[in-house]
Amino acid sequence: PEQRIQEDASDFVEQVLVLGPALITGFLPVFLYSGKLWSLSQPISLEPIGLPFVLHGYLVIATVGFAVLWTIVTHLIGSKLTRTEVTRLGLEANFRQEMSVVRENSEAIAFQRGASFEGSRIMGIFALIKENWKHYTFANLRVAFATQVPTMLFIMGPTLLCAPFVLDGRMKVGDIQFVTAAMVTVFGSIGIFIQSYQTIALLRAGTSRLRYFDES
Repeated sequence: PEQRIQEDASDFVEQVLVLGPALITGFLPVFLYSGKLWSLSQPISLEPIGLPFVLHGYLVIATVGFAVLWTIVTHLIGSKLTRTEVTRLGLEANFRQEMSVVRENSEAIAFQRGASFEGSRIMGIFALIKENWKHYTFANLRVAFATQVPTMLFIMGPTLLCAPFVLDGRMKVGDIQFVTAAMVTVFGSIGIFIQSYQTIALLRAGTSRLRYFDES
């Protein structure tokens, strides 16, 4: 337990030192790019859908809305990651402890012909580890998928949003490149939790274990 506490405390400090500055400075690009992105957003009349309004800043609204929505989606997709990480470390620690007990009492186990029973018991714990590793691996894959989807969408998304206004002459072709860069930057700042979700999940798991040790 002492080694596990030391490792958890060390990981906690390292992860906080990495995430802290990123979260603090992450919102600065929003103020640097959202103004220009707003100015490039052409007014959109909502009368075709029956609303007597004109929508301004649609590029900013679309970017911010997508960032917030995808942050929620990423959390829903990867919500099991923290739980499987806590379970993984707990099972592995239990497995190491049981193996140590078996080694220390090997002579008594052999004398009482308990090798078969102890082997079955150890393999039962190992089976739980393998089963949890499946859930842990799939949880990581789901989070990895969630973090890559925005990258794929931003390859063509800004171009499709700007194409109608380029065709009618209200935007220039060169504006698409700036819009793409600005949308990616604003999205990355507001959706910083998406790219850092795996680190945050591990930080939550470490915090949970440290709290458990403190309460014990």
